[in-house]
Amino acid sequence: MNRKIINIIQNKFKISKFELFAVGILFSGLIIATIISLVKDIDGFDENKIFENEINKIARQQQKSYTGSEPIAISQSRDINNNIQQFVPTDISQNQIDNNDNLFQTHKKEKLSINEKININSANKADLMKLPGIGEKMANEILKYRAKNKFNKIEDIMKVKGIGSKKYNSMKNNIIVT
Repeated sequence: MNRKIINIIQNKFKISKFELFAVGILFSGLIIATIISLVKDIDGFDENKIFENEINKIARQQQKSYTGSEPIAISQSRDINNNIQQFVPTDISQNQIDNNDNLFQTHKKEKLSINEKININSANKADLMKLPGIGEKMANEILKYRAKNKFNKIEDIMKVKGIGSKKYNSMKNNIIVT
């Protein structure tokens, strides 16, 4: 049926398929532009607000990954045209800001040096995160488990929620218990 319609339009207006296709694209663009302008005319619609909400969400996620806690608020400064200039988490102390080059940087995972072994009974969070397959969340799980239980053998690490045989096999040569 579509071919019939295309042939009728081509014969009626004496245009090629390419020209018909180009007109279709232009017409589609006009429809989309009209819909966008109608949506913008709705009271309360503000595309800057939508962009601002997305930036807020990203900033909150970055702060949570950096500090491990939800931000209380995000402060915004705006220029004369009401454009967002910066975001400053208000629940982070000035001392933390002064001591960090980039407040929202993500933690870079340090790698184990050759032949380095991590004692899972005494390692801190940063050392645990050096192990393959162990990120911040899993390091916290290990610390939480260790607060209640001692690791008697390296296989005991599989008792930690989220560590199975696959993860254990990737780290077993890098861990010890004493």
